[in-house]
Amino acid sequence: VQYLYSANNYIKFFVQNRNYTVPDGRLVGTRPDSSFASTRSSFFGVELKKQRFNRGLNPTKGYSIEATIGAGKRQILLPISVPNDPFPTTNKQSTQVQVEIAANLYVPMGRRWVNALALQSKNLFNKTIFYNELYRFGGFKTLKGFDEQALRASQVTILNFEERFLLEQNSYLFGFFNVAFLKNEALKPAKTDMPLGFGLGLTFQTKTSIVSMAYALGRQNGNGFEFRQSKIHFGVKYYL
Repeated sequence: VQYLYSANNYIKFFVQNRNYTVPDGRLVGTRPDSSFASTRSSFFGVELKKQRFNRGLNPTKGYSIEATIGAGKRQILLPISVPNDPFPTTNKQSTQVQVEIAANLYVPMGRRWVNALALQSKNLFNKTIFYNELYRFGGFKTLKGFDEQALRASQVTILNFEERFLLEQNSYLFGFFNVAFLKNEALKPAKTDMPLGFGLGLTFQTKTSIVSMAYALGRQNGNGFEFRQSKIHFGVKYYL
């Protein structure tokens, strides 16, 4: 159920069902420090969005915020095989909570310069979290400097800072720095990390789309930057 109280601003109540299936309900993969399980979850929640930009494509001033919170029951469908066998029977239930926030802020710094700030935060809470339930992120839309959806976490907050130089209304050069603060509670013990990336890019307009490309360096697990691990990202946004 959605209530639209002004253009692009709404509050929505929702029911969401989510299923994960693991063959035979057994521990799979090659990670002895994590576990997988077939589960079924039902969430009840609320989503709120508020947006105010000076224009739809490539805004130079304004903000947006979108927040979602949901809670419900997660059911383990099949027996699983993990160290110490903490779930020896089927139909185990637990309460699971998810909280997600996305925000953007654009601040003009003269005629051609714009500061663009973005925050993405996704959080999953439960007494036990399985590896196949984790959020996947990385790549052009989330964390530049890493392969698409190469990183996983049960809790992650990503900050992105961009300095843009406008070439035309919908074309610009940009430099960026992005960093993620993550926690993976599917691993035993839980793992925390702070992967980050930086680089340069170009966004330009065609007759039917906005095209972006970026060159990025990234690092994680306390390692240094390596040029041989650099990434080239592409993104396309079509419009009518």
